[in-house]
Amino acid sequence: MTNPSFTNIYCCEKIIKYFYVLFLCIASWLYCFTNQIFNIMKISFVVLMISFLTLYFDFPCEGTQISGVVIDNDSGEKIFGANIREGSIKNGAETNEEGRFTINVSDVKNDLIISFIGYEDYVLKIEPGKVYYEVRLVESAQVLESVVVTAYKVPLIKIDNAASGSFVSSPVVLPAKSINGKICGINSGTNNKSKDSHDYLKQDKGNTSEYYKAFQDNPFVTTNENSTTTMSIDVDRASYANIRRFINNESLPPVDAVRLEEMINYFEYNWQAPSEYAKEPFAIHQSIVDCPWNKEHKVLTIALKAKEINKSKTPPSNLVFLIDVSGSMSDDDKLPLLKKSFKLLTQQLTEKDKVSIVVYAGAAGTVLDGVKGNDKSAIYEALDRLQAGGSTAGADGILQAYKLAKKHFTIDGNNRVILATDGDFNVGISSDEDLIKLIENERKGNVYLSVLGFGQGNYQDGKMQQLADKGNGNHFYIDNLAEANKCLVKEFGGTLFTIAKDVKIQIDFDKSVVASYRVLGYENRQLANEYFDDDAKDAGEIGCGHTVTVMYEIEFKPHMSNKVLGKIKYRYKPLNSKASIKNEISILSNGTPYLFANNNVKWALSVVEFGLLLRNSPYKENANYEQLISRTKNLVGNDKDKKECLDLMETAQLFYENLSARD
Repeated sequence: MTNPSFTNIYCCEKIIKYFYVLFLCIASWLYCFTNQIFNIMKISFVVLMISFLTLYFDFPCEGTQISGVVIDNDSGEKIFGANIREGSIKNGAETNEEGRFTINVSDVKNDLIISFIGYEDYVLKIEPGKVYYEVRLVESAQVLESVVVTAYKVPLIKIDNAASGSFVSSPVVLPAKSINGKICGINSGTNNKSKDSHDYLKQDKGNTSEYYKAFQDNPFVTTNENSTTTMSIDVDRASYANIRRFINNESLPPVDAVRLEEMINYFEYNWQAPSEYAKEPFAIHQSIVDCPWNKEHKVLTIALKAKEINKSKTPPSNLVFLIDVSGSMSDDDKLPLLKKSFKLLTQQLTEKDKVSIVVYAGAAGTVLDGVKGNDKSAIYEALDRLQAGGSTAGADGILQAYKLAKKHFTIDGNNRVILATDGDFNVGISSDEDLIKLIENERKGNVYLSVLGFGQGNYQDGKMQQLADKGNGNHFYIDNLAEANKCLVKEFGGTLFTIAKDVKIQIDFDKSVVASYRVLGYENRQLANEYFDDDAKDAGEIGCGHTVTVMYEIEFKPHMSNKVLGKIKYRYKPLNSKASIKNEISILSNGTPYLFANNNVKWALSVVEFGLLLRNSPYKENANYEQLISRTKNLVGNDKDKKECLDLMETAQLFYENLSARD
């Protein structure tokens, strides 16, 4: 039975129709009586007429108010901005910041369709007497098909091939169920042993090129030589998504695309975060575990877990979408995917936020100027109008983006330019140095720059990594809608809201305990030790809820007895301060056997070992796919990202075995 307290206007309309039919019945009966019409035929006619009118007006009252909550099936997180509609009827509602909705249903016989970008549609069948529902949405498994780009446009930011990094030819997509064992890449001319160990494809100069900044694996350093190591903390993770793209396209990634720190920090870890009201913006966790690939060594893991802030308490955002609409962006995995990604981000915005859109290339200029975040139709319409084509004509694209960011600057808010491109990025500035100087100056004014990379063929990873680094932002690679959902919805706060800036960490090892050490990854984040105390030296940022993991492979001195391995020193600047806060804690030297290690640490070790194998690192020692996969299977659980990573390991093993067979 329908709850009468939820009766809506539609129900009232049906009551009016009921009384109208009743009136017709009474009028017909009076007509028959007064005119002495009693023959069976005429009475039958009146009954049929009344029955027809009754069915036509459908007088039973079924209008009901339905409410409920929409959540992510895996994480249990509330979904804000999900759409609820009543079948094909133009009657709809939207979930609020707590994932709740209310909708007046015109007919309980109609199904409700619940949809949200990045998730499968959910059909809700209304049950008699039930007016509240919990709806669990499942992420869409849709992955855009890979496209090989054949038309090349010279990168409009000048790149010195010989000096600054490595170029690779277009990803080679192998036939289905076929593995030829070749790696998509070329030797960048460095002395890295890992490059010489693989069979590289020769670069076709007439084809497209991808650019990756060349780097060497961090070496072991003896503590007698230097017992102190300093680095900038950062949480970019573009490398992992890009590696996934290569392997899914049935080719191994170029070694310079494999950055261990971005692989480690791609995944979620359940480290304890500090209270929202704690003095420190992040908590520090540490662990020392036996090294799986070198039984003679240990691995020190240091994890920084940032505060988690309720969405309702996040500061307002002033966002400028700087979108590449040049001809190279026409492929399905570029501009079309980009539009869907920004729509996902828009779903998270509210009335307190502002959005501007600037495009560069054939349609250069301002598309949207500071509309409110809840004006989703205006933002969607602006995105839908964008088309790729033409040569680059938006010379002042980034200048215009920063101009709009300053025009709508929000005090104590998040002011950010989000550049979305495949890397074919020209801002009309004469040199890379001028570009970096511009970004650094705007950063000082608290306007930050984040970069979303799209597509393949002419993907300029090295340049985008540098831009995000200098702009105090994040660098992500979006290869499918699920990745966009992860970056811009699930981790919305951490992606956009910085809680600590210029974060540096310095490890001072005790020479009597540690013989040597090496940093696992972070090759491009190393700082001179003297920069640790220099507040003028820029470093990385941490967003709310983020985890940043740093790992060191260490060799102990024989018969060491000291209980303290060294000190962890860290410093950071609060958001509205130019002066940093410094703290330090001791590192305890009591190591743990791998078997009894925390699962967070075990997973990070698996990811590192995977990266060592992909790079064919000279420091991989006894790392091998068979043992790695065996250990990793016990850590996956129901985590979809971890399951996917295990699949990538197994696929990469096939490439490796094929290469070994050829050798």
